[in-house]
Amino acid sequence: MKLKKSIAFLAALTFAVTAFVGCGEKEDKDEDKDSKTTSAAAESKEETKEEASSEDAAADTSSEETGDASADASADDASSEEAVTSTADDSMDLSAMFNEVTMPATDAADSAEADFVGKWECYCMGAEGAAYDSIMGMPLYAMIHIEIKADGTGEVASLSGADASAPDVTTLTWKYDSNGITVDSDGETLKGVITSEGYLLFTSEDSSDVTQLFLKKVDEYTEFDMESFTNDIAASFGIESDAATAE
Repeated sequence: MKLKKSIAFLAALTFAVTAFVGCGEKEDKDEDKDSKTTSAAAESKEETKEEASSEDAAADTSSEETGDASADASADDASSEEAVTSTADDSMDLSAMFNEVTMPATDAADSAEADFVGKWECYCMGAEGAAYDSIMGMPLYAMIHIEIKADGTGEVASLSGADASAPDVTTLTWKYDSNGITVDSDGETLKGVITSEGYLLFTSEDSSDVTQLFLKKVDEYTEFDMESFTNDIAASFGIESDAATAE
């Protein structure tokens, strides 16, 4: 997968999961509100039956009480709707799907051409002012690897392709220029700089959206047990893995 598309994939996944969680919480709140409204209506109907058999004076009093109850119910509905609108976003808990980390600095350091040569693995992704180093339990260091070679070539290996168990490898070319590098992969171009904290930073801009990819230089890529990860995911949905089935 192309480097730019890999960044876009991570950003889209982040926004999609955020929207999914937000919609789910709003539906839960709406169901609670509907349940309360139905219960209030049932209670009001029962009270009306009992009050219908009372004397005229009691009926008058009951009418006033019913009016007050209806007003209270309307106030409760309005309050509930306002709470859904004002707190749906604030109450979202994305910690189970994303691991948020401190956003690294983005200022560029003075870097020589040789500083870019080597192996880089994704440390975190920045989007909308927040940074994450894993998405839905998968660490980003396992999702994107970039090797920049001294001869001006290199490779991008991404696990965001169709087959999550095998990296999608794309070749690249790069040039050093003005304290940074310009990377070209399948006709797509991105500018990279080394930050003051030593990360290789690529920034992708699409309309109003800005996604930042921070990569850490390594001697060897960090190992990740994809089979165990997929088995754990399957187990969480009550699906037996192939290994468990064989046993």
